[in-house]
Amino acid sequence: MNKLLNGSYDRLVRFILRARRDDWVVIGHTHVPNINNGLRIANTGSWIDRFISATNTAIVINGLGNVELISIKCNS
Repeated sequence: MNKLLNGSYDRLVRFILRARRDDWVVIGHTHVPNINNGLRIANTGSWIDRFISATNTAIVINGLGNVELISIKCNS
């Protein structure tokens, strides 16, 4: 949905949270894991099987400030 809206959801989240330009915002539950480096939004996806399968992903921010999605094992 965010891709269809050309990043509007990510912009809205940053606006609502009053995130500063250099802040990273980590969100979840939009079902599709994604990292938008331009807007500094990291999304874990959903960890619960609902409408689509759980994504089993997490966000890692390393000591250099790099943000990445990693796959994890989720037990129910």
